[in-house]
Amino acid sequence: SWGVTVDEAYFLGGLSKNQVLKAFNAHIFFDDQDKHAGPASEVVPSARVPYKTSSKLFESGASGPDSPGNTEDQPPR
Repeated sequence: SWGVTVDEAYFLGGLSKNQVLKAFNAHIFFDDQDKHAGPASEVVPSARVPYKTSSKLFESGASGPDSPGNTEDQPPR
């Protein structure tokens, strides 16, 4: 509905994003955690996308430091 297409997507878990962003000359980077968007902003314009913790992904039981349901660096709801 926004007329935006995605031509590449990378899911790197907890790995540094900077090498990948530099390698393919990314135009912009989005992440749901400040600890990833902050360092990436040194390489490319970056933004944190708020993640709604009532999402079905959160309820699915995903776990780990980089799972969508991890709210460790997000404000309490």
